[in-house]
Amino acid sequence: MSMAGDLDPWQVSSELRVDIFLSQPREASVRLWNAARDVLNEEERQRARRFVFDRDRDMYVFSHGLLRLLLARYMVADPRELTFASAPGGRPELVSPSSAPIRFNLSHTDGLVGCILTQKADCGLDVEQIGRVDYRHLVPTALAPEERSALLGLAEADRPDRFCEIWTLKEAYLKGRGLGISYPIRNISFSG
Repeated sequence: MSMAGDLDPWQVSSELRVDIFLSQPREASVRLWNAARDVLNEEERQRARRFVFDRDRDMYVFSHGLLRLLLARYMVADPRELTFASAPGGRPELVSPSSAPIRFNLSHTDGLVGCILTQKADCGLDVEQIGRVDYRHLVPTALAPEERSALLGLAEADRPDRFCEIWTLKEAYLKGRGLGISYPIRNISFSG
């Protein structure tokens, strides 16, 4: 598969164009891995070296390099020349080139990287691996009372999936709003 094929988006057609890219680093081509590694700036390279575990370092390198490649492709720019800053709440934003009105978000979990890009609105994305953590100890602090009641009304076998759905919705919402994970997540409620 060519690198261009590795970067094809899953497009949601509507008045607001949103492109979502999902990539499994273990399945990515050597060419994409090399490109992702080569576009990181020195600060990102130093941060990558500080990771204790190879898998965490590799995920950081791949996900941040992939984000640079995707943003550069949208803006027809050199991915090495992109600069970022943190907005209030910690959300990364593109500083240069300043003419680009692109909003983006990045998420990763073991074996999966997700990037969302749009030009018109803030956006957030969260990807999680179901069953990675025991959700039961998170319920009191993560779910609003009505969400807890609805979750407990489900069969035990259905609860992990539903908890993960609610969790990813909340994280994506917080990231999209630029609120950060320090915001009391149980104050946000989703139903349906």
